[in-house]
Amino acid sequence: MVQIDHAAFLSEQWGVVASPTLMVFVHADRQGQVIGFLPDGLLNLLADDVIQGAVTDDSYWSPVEERFEDAALIPLIQSWGLTVQRQVACALAGQNRAQRGRIDLLLYKHAGQPPLTLIESKRQIRGNEDLQAAAHQAYGYARSLTLTSFIVATPRGLWIYRCDSERFHCVRHFTSLELHQQAPNRPYDLLRQLR
Repeated sequence: MVQIDHAAFLSEQWGVVASPTLMVFVHADRQGQVIGFLPDGLLNLLADDVIQGAVTDDSYWSPVEERFEDAALIPLIQSWGLTVQRQVACALAGQNRAQRGRIDLLLYKHAGQPPLTLIESKRQIRGNEDLQAAAHQAYGYARSLTLTSFIVATPRGLWIYRCDSERFHCVRHFTSLELHQQAPNRPYDLLRQLR
């Protein structure tokens, strides 16, 4: 572990621009890196990928959506006392025709009741354009189910949105570090307020 405040030369040499940054080296060659906090489940996934030789190029590591959901997202949701239904088919109203999509995760307080909200899970969000595209997709699903909220989730955090039949807007963003350290139940409390 290197404190970048005390190792400016190393930070510059390896192009570290944010803290924390985790780099994976195999035989002195950088094989991958992660910027930002990783919860335990994702850190375990990264370690498994390194051991299996799946991290082989010098790029930013991020797990596929299903592995992210299994390792980090579903355990978080279950800690809120909610149940999850995965890959739910959904009809969307389109221009002149009905379209079908799949909702990554539907969240329920109790079986047999309508869903509380839905989650659009993404490997990563590279910028505002990616976030808006994911939110727009989730909004279409939320409208078709008449939900008042939806979540966009990545390994780096959750964005909680309020929606109605005409528009949506982000109410709060929680980083994965916030969720780990201080606010594991805050997203659920906020979702209950948005109902």
